This record gives sequence, C-alpha cells and structure tokens, in this order.
Amino acid sequence: MNDLKFFYENPPEFMGFIPRKRDIGSPKTIIYGVLNSGKSAVLKNEISELKKDEILYLNLADLRLEEAVASDAIFAARNSADNTKASEVNENEISRETTLDADISDIDEFYCAAIKNTDTKNASAKNRSENFFREIKEFLAANEQISSLFLDNFSSADFEISSLQSFARGLNLKRFIISTRDRELVLPGFERLELLPLSFEEFIAFDKRHNEINSMISAFLAQGGGAKNPFIAPAEILEFEQELLTANFSRTEILILKECLGFVHTAFSANKIYTALKPRIKISKDAVYGTIAKLERENFIRFLSRAGEPARAKKLYFSHFNMREILTSKKDFSKKFANVLFCELLGLSTPIFYTKELDFYLPTLKMGVLVIPFSDADIIFLKFRKILSALKRLGVTSLKVVSMANSGRLEIEGIRCDVLPFHEFALSF
Repeated sequence: MNDLKFFYENPPEFMGFIPRKRDIGSPKTIIYGVLNSGKSAVLKNEISELKKDEILYLNLADLRLEEAVASDAIFAARNSADNTKASEVNENEISRETTLDADISDIDEFYCAAIKNTDTKNASAKNRSENFFREIKEFLAANEQISSLFLDNFSSADFEISSLQSFARGLNLKRFIISTRDRELVLPGFERLELLPLSFEEFIAFDKRHNEINSMISAFLAQGGGAKNPFIAPAEILEFEQELLTANFSRTEILILKECLGFVHTAFSANKIYTALKPRIKISKDAVYGTIAKLERENFIRFLSRAGEPARAKKLYFSHFNMREILTSKKDFSKKFANVLFCELLGLSTPIFYTKELDFYLPTLKMGVLVIPFSDADIIFLKFRKILSALKRLGVTSLKVVSMANSGRLEIEGIRCDVLPFHEFALSF
C-alpha cells in the first residue's frame, strides 16, 4: 500500500505532446500497438488534462513497482527471457518429439502449435496477479478522490488477463486507460485503440530537423516510424532501436526476426525459418512457431492474405519498416519501400489484401496499389493496360502506382491510374 501511495504522490510529468491521427475517444480504452509506437505518450497526455489528486498512474514495466507485488510477480516475469534462453539448451530434445513436418501457411495455426511454449502460467502466478490488483482496489477504496486509473505497459507475461478482467469489472471510475503491446487484450465495456508507428504525415509533425520535402522523405526512410526516434540524435537511433530489441526479446527470438527479413513482401514460410536455423542453433519447430505467434500478437509483424484465398501463403511485413537496417547490414530498397507503403495503408483502417496483379488491394475503397519506385510513367501505363481486365474483375476503379519521383495519369474505361511520388501518396489520406 505504501508503494502505491508513492506512485500516487509522484505522477509522471508530461509536456509537449504532439497530436496523433488516432486518439483516445472513450473514458475506458485499451491502447494497443507495437513497441515504440507512442502508446505511453498518448496515455500520459490524458493525465496532463486532469488534477493531480484525481489520478493513479502505474507503469507496470517500472522496476520500482516490483516491491508492490506480492511474491515478486513482476520480478519473476522479468526473468522469463533468461529462462527462455536456458531452456533453449534442451530444445533439440523437444524437436525430436515434434511431428509438425508440414509447413504452416495459415497464421492462425501458429497459436495451436505454440501452446506448449506460451501457456506456462500456473496457479501461483494467477494468485500473485490477483493480490496485486486487490491491493490497487483497496487503495482506490481508501482514496475516493481518485477517479481515473492509468495502467501503462500491461503485459500478459507479467499479469494474468483473467485477473485484470475481474479487477476491471468491480471498478467505478470516470476514466480507466490501459496501454499494452498485446493485440488480443479485450475487456468488456472498453474501446480498443490501435496505435501505429508514425505515418509520414505524423513524422513531419514530429521531426523539427528538416524543412524540405526530399530531406523529410530521406529522414523518414532512414529513421523509421518509431515515435521516439525524431527526438533522438540520428547517429544514436540504431543503437536505441537495437537496445529496445535486446531488452524485449531473447537471442533466439531476434534470430527468428532476422530470418523474417527474407520474407518481407513475399510468401511467408515458418518451416523455412526453422530449416535455416536448425543447422546453426538448437531449436524446435515449436519455438519458431511460438515466436512467430508472439511477434504477431505484439503487432511486431503482420501478415497479408491473398484476396479470396485465405488458405494461400500470406505475405509478411514489419510494423517498423526500418527493421532490416536495425538487424542487418544488407539492403533491399524495393522490399523496404513496399513495407513503407503497407504501413501507410494500415492507417486507413480498412481491409487490405494482395492479388496476383496487385501489391495491395483495398476492396472497400475499390482501390489497388502497385509499388514501382523507379520506372517512368509510360512503362507503368503499359502494365496498367495489361492488368485492366483483372482490375475490372476486382471492382477496382482507382489504381495508385507509387513511385519515388515520377507522376502521371491515365484513365481507361472508367478506371483511373495515378502515378504518384511517395510524398503525394502518403499525404493524400
């Protein structure tokens, strides 16, 4: 109780918030998104609008909060990465028992394959979670002036979701805001707000070091969409991003991340990742599938289905499009540029697919997108004519071809093809 009193009396100070395209719209909201997407900043901005004595803010990733949790629940969770590393020594034995020889192309099946690796919580962990939330409830009852609760950085690796659900049901607060990387966290009566990394438009608002459009584009492509990146010296961004990865993922998980780079903007195969890693490290298929499931659940990687063919292999993209530069010295601008555009399209909050003819297909907008960074407009228009019948079949009325610098327009039979420089495309939504 004394620990909670300390945090109540010392709320975070937060100034200079830059508005995002997406914002909290309900007093009960779960903000979810990938690491370094700005979730905490949006949450803390809500706090800055309230009186100090009305709020209780708890950063569940704060090491000082360990003292407030019975039986060191958070501390035990903090050691999970080390336990994972230790268990990797025996993963070759696990792999002998594994019978998953077929490739898993349907990402939903990853969760079934990953159960043995992810479902490790026991009754004692649940008790620790319940004890922690009971302490918060008792503190709120003893301090009736508190009308707003903010839980930052909630993780199901640290706390039982069922304990949080029970805790939330018994509260009568004006505001209850939670931030998490877990896209599957759902609470009755709570709205969910997905916060993405910075779009190009948001990056322009955040970045104060460039005032010419070409230099802004270069900076965006180099620095990525991390919400903290514009406030870090460019020479220090790489080290900062690598430290984030090593602090949140085990060595094996980072090796799997590196293998994922080879599947950006192309059909994904978890089995190929396992095959590539098996000769180099001791690893089981379960470990690969479990890590892929974790990375998707925490919004780190995303999968794109083929339109009308959900059973076909999905394409992979990173929520942070500069991941290749963070993890390797090898460059592939075409794949990176496609990943950039995918991230921009995510901001439209509409279903996205791919087809044989289109890199991205947005049926609700009747729009198709092609990623062709360097070809001139005349060559692009030849391709437009070749796929015209497919566009009609898909119901596409607007084809956007995104380039680095070229532009042009051609309309045939009611379907318009616009060749757009990246900045015009990104700023048009």
